[in-house]
Amino acid sequence: MSKRKYSMVVVDWEDATHQTGYWRPLEAKCDKGHMPIMCRTVGFLTKNDRKRVVLAQEYFLEDDDLRYIAVIPRGMVRKITRLKEVESGYSGQK
Repeated sequence: MSKRKYSMVVVDWEDATHQTGYWRPLEAKCDKGHMPIMCRTVGFLTKNDRKRVVLAQEYFLEDDDLRYIAVIPRGMVRKITRLKEVESGYSGQK
């Protein structure tokens, strides 16, 4: 069983948006109605440095493996909230 321990966190971050679907005049594409969108991602915090926040959505205890990795550029992160730990009762034994 793994010796690593990852905190569960909620990351609120701002993502880019873009206009699609049809041709529009340049003025319309740059209007003030197009704004970044706030996102919320939950996962196991595997890295948190000045460049990026990295979350894994799945962590396999027996294999000590991670899956579904999200890399969020640090400049887009607005808030990180650490979730309270709850004991799962999983022993790792079959």
